[in-house]
Amino acid sequence: MGALMRYWIVILTYSSSSLLRAEGVGRSHFSRTFLDEAGQASEPEAMVPLANLCRVSTVVVLDGDPKQLGPVVSSKDADTLGLGRSYLERLF
Repeated sequence: MGALMRYWIVILTYSSSSLLRAEGVGRSHFSRTFLDEAGQASEPEAMVPLANLCRVSTVVVLDGDPKQLGPVVSSKDADTLGLGRSYLERLF
């Protein structure tokens, strides 16, 4: 983990970002968080890196096209509750 933290840029999946937090990486370690393909991520998926690695002053960039394929949900209940809509789409 120490070797990983020497880099300026660390690329992770949404869910693996929680592993950094579990290893003790604080919210103040990164000044910027870039969420690629945010148009395909459900809101709970997008919250994983935001909740684990961001503080109030962290610059967050969401990249993606909300008009393309959104989150894939197989449950009608989940879709009814809005999980078929991306966080990016909900914001804009």
